[in-house]
Amino acid sequence: MTPAFSASRARFLFAALLTAATVSLTACTGTEERAPNLRLAVLTAGGEALGYVDTAPPESDASTPAAPTLTPVGPVDGGRDLHTADGGRSLLLTRRTGAERRRAELTPGTPFAGLPFPTCLTRSAVDAARTRLLVLSECSGDVQRLALYRMDGTVVWTATLGTAVPPLSTPDAPPVNIAVVGDVAVVSRPALGGGSEVVRAAPRNVGDPVAVASLPERTVAVRDLAALSGGTVYAATDSGVYPLLDTGLPDLTRRVAAFGERRLDRLWGEPLGARTLLFGWHDPALSGGDAYLRVWDGAASGTPPSTAQNVAYVTDLRDVTLAPDGNLYVLSRTALTRFDAVLGVQSGNWQARTLLGSLNDARALAWLVP
Repeated sequence: MTPAFSASRARFLFAALLTAATVSLTACTGTEERAPNLRLAVLTAGGEALGYVDTAPPESDASTPAAPTLTPVGPVDGGRDLHTADGGRSLLLTRRTGAERRRAELTPGTPFAGLPFPTCLTRSAVDAARTRLLVLSECSGDVQRLALYRMDGTVVWTATLGTAVPPLSTPDAPPVNIAVVGDVAVVSRPALGGGSEVVRAAPRNVGDPVAVASLPERTVAVRDLAALSGGTVYAATDSGVYPLLDTGLPDLTRRVAAFGERRLDRLWGEPLGARTLLFGWHDPALSGGDAYLRVWDGAASGTPPSTAQNVAYVTDLRDVTLAPDGNLYVLSRTALTRFDAVLGVQSGNWQARTLLGSLNDARALAWLVP
């Protein structure tokens, strides 16, 4: 069996599994078995414009590869994040003033329920199962507040986190990060004197409309948080990647050996078939070093022990998403690049192809099935 045939077979099996899982998206004609064409939504212009690019699986017509182009949708007021929802049938757009659901055509859609406090959204996150959307509001002169939504736009709970540390002038102060597992949220934010402090928010009783926030607990500098399937949240720190304890603090006794002791500034957990991949990236603009995007396949043991692969050297990395066509899409400030994730995990050959270039201050990325 040749490597190319093996990769093709692996991609077919992967696509078949995902197609079975999202059978409601397409009719079963019996004439073709391959991953559907995808639409990639891209937030550009520093969050002020939304567009999309349609892309087919690379094996759809190898003799005449597509020349993807960015189709503008229109301006966005204070765009923050994009998240895939409903198995790719729609996406969630979070803006400074609220969240909304948009269908594949990306025209203005259905706003989520309003919140009972002034809304100045700065961060958002979805759980690994994509059943919850967590948003953080940080209005000037006000306390930090959280809201947890169901994917239908109704509110599960809200929470007040108390006064956060004022914006720090230190160039390399850790950012504010959020993550959600089920109905439990974790927030890390910079602490006075260095490092981060962690706050956990959860309802005291199931169904409570107001969640209880824990007192802040100090820890090492947390650069990013990523929730993986199974309920584990990982923290990127200056000395490696660690899972969180139930308290929300990094478990500093359980460093992820695959990433070593290097600093990482961004983390993404992305599913690939039955496994979950953890992607990590270091921003050399903050602390020197290299800008490789690395990936760990989740294997915690083995002989030799699992190590993280280098996917690509990416400067100004903004977002990544692993789509049901078996490809990893990587968004930098100016470009969108596709990598063959199935072949990459299998053999280390990620086969890069630039889909879009000359983007204007791109910020976020999400996949859809048009």
